[in-house]
Amino acid sequence: MDLQAQSARWLDLVADLVTVPCASMPHARLLAELSTSFQSLSSWHFVGADGSFCFDASHSIPGFGALELDLWSRANRSTHPLLFWYQATLDPRPMSVERVPRQMVPAGGFELVHELCAPFGIERQLSIPYELTPDGGSRSFVLAQSGEDYGDDDLALARLVQPLIALVSRQAAILARGVPAHDNPAGLTGRELAVLQLLSEGHTAQGIGHVLVISPRTVHTHLAHLYRKLDVSDRLRAVTVADQLGLLNRSAEPAAPEERPSQVVYEAPRQQC
Repeated sequence: MDLQAQSARWLDLVADLVTVPCASMPHARLLAELSTSFQSLSSWHFVGADGSFCFDASHSIPGFGALELDLWSRANRSTHPLLFWYQATLDPRPMSVERVPRQMVPAGGFELVHELCAPFGIERQLSIPYELTPDGGSRSFVLAQSGEDYGDDDLALARLVQPLIALVSRQAAILARGVPAHDNPAGLTGRELAVLQLLSEGHTAQGIGHVLVISPRTVHTHLAHLYRKLDVSDRLRAVTVADQLGLLNRSAEPAAPEERPSQVVYEAPRQQC
């Protein structure tokens, strides 16, 4: 596996995704890219603190229907090795089922995964979480295949991909509390709109970078671009003009100036996007 080429491919994809003013996670594109990068089935998992469970896959699994999904979701919540790994270690980095120490999982946990998933060729799994909550909730992408476990190169690629997915997720969350982006007379990108929304909520450049997983220097670059598009020269005027153009949700509950979204406990390495 050429990690450098894969990393460049993902950087290009995410640079494209954050340009679009989209207030929802682009699951379909991410699933497709993950499936291509890892040559595996890719899926998206949501586990709520209330026990709710959502699942979406990059492509259909022959024979895997509603009953199998129900059994799989119950196993996910009760005995899945990766669940116990993340709860016990609080380590949010990508992890495969086979790397979880046996003593950490209740009796029968590994066997249940094999029993439920081997018939469909998805018993070897690699999780890439991008949101973990203290109450046990999570959002993650999971790769699945049969045969051998995911290797060191796969794990390395997952760790390169993880902060990029977190970056996209955080931007979507910011835009979701803004205004619909279909009416955007200034032609701001999704990244610029997210920076602008955070600016209007009182964040400094350092705080914006912390929330969006980018460096303060990159924040200043985005600020310079949006100042030019709004024909202003300072932050106060930028917020005023953007408000007049209907680009901001002024009723959004402002966060503390340096606070990142409380639901995200994964601290991703900063990327330049």
